[in-house]
Amino acid sequence: MRDKELEIRIEDARQRLDRAITEKRGMQTIMALSQILDRLIEEHICINQNNAELVG
Repeated sequence: MRDKELEIRIEDARQRLDRAITEKRGMQTIMALSQILDRLIEEHICINQNNAELVG
């Protein structure tokens, strides 16, 4: 369940970042959204690695 919620949050963050780039928002906004997306992806990777360790 947590994994699915994270996937939804990642997709939302991607859309927000794409929209900010398309609308030519400020560099600080784009960088902040990019950092949020990076953190969410890192969290997703960690969860997947932990799940793999539990299974393997």
